[in-house]
Amino acid sequence: MNRFGMILILLAFTSLLHPGKAQEFIDIQRYTTPILLNPSFVGATRGDRLMVTLQSTRRQDTQALAKMASHDFFIRKNSFGLGFLGGVRMDYTQEVFAPFAEASYAKYLPGANRKYLVPSLTFGFQQPLRELSTFVSERIRQSGSGTPIGGFFGTTELVAGAGILYSDYHGSVGISSKFRRSYKKNPQTEDFNTSIFDLLLHAEKIFTWHQRGLLSRSFLIRPRAVLHYSNEFAQAFAEVTVQRKQFEAGLGFLPNFDTGNSQVSLNLGYNFKLLKVNYLGAILNQHGEFSHPMHSLTISVIFPELTRFGEAVPALIRNL
Repeated sequence: MNRFGMILILLAFTSLLHPGKAQEFIDIQRYTTPILLNPSFVGATRGDRLMVTLQSTRRQDTQALAKMASHDFFIRKNSFGLGFLGGVRMDYTQEVFAPFAEASYAKYLPGANRKYLVPSLTFGFQQPLRELSTFVSERIRQSGSGTPIGGFFGTTELVAGAGILYSDYHGSVGISSKFRRSYKKNPQTEDFNTSIFDLLLHAEKIFTWHQRGLLSRSFLIRPRAVLHYSNEFAQAFAEVTVQRKQFEAGLGFLPNFDTGNSQVSLNLGYNFKLLKVNYLGAILNQHGEFSHPMHSLTISVIFPELTRFGEAVPALIRNL
């Protein structure tokens, strides 16, 4: 695919705006696709990487088109990451531009047999994409049950986080935390509208399975688990992904321990030379009743080819 064709695809994709649904879909998107590729949040970077992602989500009560860009690069075994996300109608109340931007720093401490210990820090800001009071008030207003209490006030949140990751070419395990707090107080309550602490435990293992016979085949099998606890909710995410050459498919499950609801997700991806396309679908299970199907399509441009301390990373796992 030449550059002109890639540009046409990206221009066509940015024109997509779909009706959207269900706030919890943001979590599955975050757990399955590392937005900022920040080691302190989701996992180890695999080397020098510039990533541009466009994400269109189909829900019911809002439009969502996210544009993400991130860059991770090495300088003398130090990793610096910069990330940005912007979109329209991301906060479920009005047509606003809801971005976040974060900068991260990670120190790669090499051990024996290509193992790495990666402590990291991150700082930034974001608009409140996950705000339970706004979500509930919007439902009250739509049902005609009265005037929402507290209004739709929202303000920029400051973000700070830290984490440590143990990683090699066969998987990773890590712990990270983030603290988010509103920049200004809610004038209606004189309190900070958001003060949230997030703690994530993340683990991923990479297996290689060879099918022997007349037509030999090799598969990568990647089970992944995320335990997410905050002062707002507690939930977990588990996914198993099978990858064969450029194609990958993953089945995920997300239970929310506070509400008793859960979601099942399907993640399909295809890797081109410098382009990766992902489809993500999910359905909500509310006490045995399935509803609210959600879909998103993500196009990622990743270049150049990845290296880690001068060693080329196999193309099969370059986009993990």
